[in-house]
Amino acid sequence: AGVEPDLVPAEHRAAGLVAEFPDYEPGSPGNLVLFPCAEEAPSTISEGLGAKGWEVRRIHAYRTVALPPPEGWLLDRVAHADAVTFAASSSATAYAALKGPDGAPLPVPPLVICMGPTTAMDARALGMTGVEEADGPSSEGIVAALARNLAHGS
Repeated sequence: AGVEPDLVPAEHRAAGLVAEFPDYEPGSPGNLVLFPCAEEAPSTISEGLGAKGWEVRRIHAYRTVALPPPEGWLLDRVAHADAVTFAASSSATAYAALKGPDGAPLPVPPLVICMGPTTAMDARALGMTGVEEADGPSSEGIVAALARNLAHGS
């Protein structure tokens, strides 16, 4: 979009951004940080930057809304998949809430690829096994992890 970021943390997650964000130096001009985020976003960035002297304005730019469950035929295909991917903890939580046509929890495929350590930790806390982290926080990272983990079937 033509905007060059001033800071891109080596660790692409909230804790990584907080760790690399500089402390606010009193007397310096402007200590306001606008933080557009999901309504459900944890307070890691707000609290972390606040502890470094910054005034953080958290703006809820979007919220996650649950959709109705998919049709039975699609649930059946998902239940028999080799892998499932989650880009956020909310998607893992939504999957864990799915029920099959018989009302039982939907089986989790043997491979669960998560975009980042927080999503992976939350997937495990939901009882999911076979959880692996993507090879970086991107769709490319998810594809690379899928390819690496499913290569044995080729």
